[in-house]
Amino acid sequence: MASIFSIDSDILSHLTAETATKAFRGLLWCEARRIRLSPHKVVISLKTNIADGGIDARIDEGTTTDSFLVKGLTYFQLKA
Repeated sequence: MASIFSIDSDILSHLTAETATKAFRGLLWCEARRIRLSPHKVVISLKTNIADGGIDARIDEGTTTDSFLVKGLTYFQLKA
């Protein structure tokens, strides 16, 4: 049964690199807000035409709560 938490893989497969990055940015901002972390601590590059190998997102401060944003710096490399 589908719910608001269900993800249709067909929709995801049609995202461009830019729209996928913007969607991921939104998810990171939501998680930051959930753990009461300023969204200004979430830094995401929207440059999608750079060769692979760089850091695409950085969280400058994390938490020790039940979050994947751990205390200290967290880095992400996006694959779209």
